[in-house]
Amino acid sequence: IESEKKAAVADIKSQVAELSVAIAEKVIKEELSSNDKQLKLVDTMLSDIKLN
Repeated sequence: IESEKKAAVADIKSQVAELSVAIAEKVIKEELSSNDKQLKLVDTMLSDIKLN
């Protein structure tokens, strides 16, 4: 029973990871759907970089 429980937990963790990646992919596609959004993201990231 314990090994079945561990297998079930591992399967659930795998499913959660797959769903998380799928959701993140959809969000990123939406956020980068236009050139303006892409440029804004790049500008934001560059402004956050601290130069030495």
